Amino acid sequence: AKAKPAAKAAAKASLPVKEPLKELNVSVFTWNHAQCSPSKADCQVTPAPNDTPDDAPMSLYSTSPHQFLLEHSDSSVIVVGVQEVEDLKPRRHEGSRSKALKRVMLSTLGGEYAPVVMTSLGAIHLYVFVRKDAIPHLKRSSIVTWEVACGIGNVVQNKGALGVRLTVAGKSLMFFTAHLAAHQSKIAERNADFWRIMKVELSMLDDTDQGEVVDPVPLLEFDQLLHARAARDAFGDFEEGPIRFPPTFKFNKRTDAYDTSRKRRIPAWTDRILFKARRCADNQLNPIKLKEYGCITHARHSDHRPVFARFEIPGDGA
Repeated sequence: AKAKPAAKAAAKASLPVKEPLKELNVSVFTWNHAQCSPSKADCQVTPAPNDTPDDAPMSLYSTSPHQFLLEHSDSSVIVVGVQEVEDLKPRRHEGSRSKALKRVMLSTLGGEYAPVVMTSLGAIHLYVFVRKDAIPHLKRSSIVTWEVACGIGNVVQNKGALGVRLTVAGKSLMFFTAHLAAHQSKIAERNADFWRIMKVELSMLDDTDQGEVVDPVPLLEFDQLLHARAARDAFGDFEEGPIRFPPTFKFNKRTDAYDTSRKRRIPAWTDRILFKARRCADNQLNPIKLKEYGCITHARHSDHRPVFARFEIPGDGA
């Protein structure tokens, strides 16, 4: 029997009311693991004493990736992209490092967040967590993931990208994590991969000649990603926050020293987070406010440093 209009109205009235989100805070995190599991030190925090001098090395007291997740627990959405989680040897089952990474994130965020995307392409992983009070604002049917391999023959999965699109609080969000061709001479390959992926590419190296690096800031003048964006060769429509952190690659593992091997690779900002706002029906750009953009210098197990960004986006109640 069909429900009477009054019964339908009563049932509808008994449903929990979805309060509008005035702000949609989004935190994004990227980290190249260099096929190594983070050390215990990388997953701990060394708090700065009250009497720490202002000019103390930042790396002594910055937060670890594990702490990053906790410190960003006020965000509605947390996105984690990880590269080189495992080596690429053929395996029938998920690798131990991948399992450990999932356990860390689920144990850290599981109480307040729901994992809505956990996907991988070879050693590239992408995770999206939505805070439980924001779940009513998540349009589950909007979640779409995809992958693009950019290794040899565009088949091998050592390089490539993972993407996800979802709608939260009426805002359509799209995220990519990418791991592209390495080395200073591979600009054309990286640009070609960008157009293959058609969205986001996060690995560009510098143009400078090899030599002793004293002050890393002038290297930005030669940054290939900045040049590619300016020339609109790649990422021309994307934005990036001011880079006020040191180059994130290449370090001697487990140290704060840049590459001292025979190759002496030039320090570079190879780990980046870019963003782009889509125009609304009235041709106005959806406002995206970048609140933080930085790196976590305390995490030393890899030859890369992890990078994070925090965004504020008006919700459906703004």
